[in-house]
Amino acid sequence: MGCDGTNGGQTAGNLKERQEIAILEQTERIDGVAQSNARLAEARMSGQVARLDYHGLLAARWRTIALCAVLSMVVTYLVAGFVLTPYYRAFAVLRPVAPQSSVGKLAGMGAALGGLGMGGGLSALLPGGGQQADQAEEYMAILQSYAFTMSLVDEGRPVALEIAERARPWLGFGRATDDWQRYKLMQARFSCEYDRLAGNLNLYFLDADPVIARRTLSIYVSQLREKLRAQDVRDANEAIDSLTREAQQTSDAVMRTELYMLLANQVEQKTTAQVKADFAFTTIEPPVVPDKPFKPRALLDALVAALVGGLLAAGVITGAALRGEMP
Repeated sequence: MGCDGTNGGQTAGNLKERQEIAILEQTERIDGVAQSNARLAEARMSGQVARLDYHGLLAARWRTIALCAVLSMVVTYLVAGFVLTPYYRAFAVLRPVAPQSSVGKLAGMGAALGGLGMGGGLSALLPGGGQQADQAEEYMAILQSYAFTMSLVDEGRPVALEIAERARPWLGFGRATDDWQRYKLMQARFSCEYDRLAGNLNLYFLDADPVIARRTLSIYVSQLREKLRAQDVRDANEAIDSLTREAQQTSDAVMRTELYMLLANQVEQKTTAQVKADFAFTTIEPPVVPDKPFKPRALLDALVAALVGGLLAAGVITGAALRGEMP
């Protein structure tokens, strides 16, 4: 009995000791979490102080930032307004018109009516869709082509030749005497875009002389019309020769009659192309130049320079502070 009492007392003592150890371990874990939270809060507070110091750094040097912004704005305005050469942009508005013969018109009407029944002809009736859009894409490809651009210079066009000869492509040094340089120069001055909503083709040309800008764009418009006219006449002549040979060789009277009808339509189309003044497109707005230069825009450039100058100054100040170079 004595031994059993002694063992029971030892067991109770060991259990109590283990419970105390577990309580101490739990207390240490709780203290560790509390200390971690305290350190995290302290780190957050230090980061906030650092951010406040960053804003304070820029606020303390706002005069330097403002001075850089003002100097950038003034210098840019003076350079853009009194040093750089002003450029004027001439513009013209064209409306493509697809040349069609009588047979082509009837076929087009039939296709449009048939398409409306299936819901597929609506795009052809939109102002800038269908064949009109295809014509505009073809005209823009011709205007921007190397052959067409160089024809304005090589065929003795005095205005285009003058532009190419007096250009200085490399920062004011040298002249555009090479054919490729002339082409790149003319393309840098010329641009075009198609407005699908209005169905108009807009043309632009830049030059330091507003008179030359307008005259050059007029040459673009007239040469485009002449090129399209010559191409249509050439196609009509080839069709006339082919239809004439087929009509002479066939022995079927009905087929011969239809061939002669097509031949008459081709002759009519050729005659129309030769005499129609607004062939291929209608000039909605002839080349015109606004009174104000297109570039440089002194006020807008000065405002942008002020913003960039202020940001650069703030960046330099911040970088110096991060490197420890700021007093």
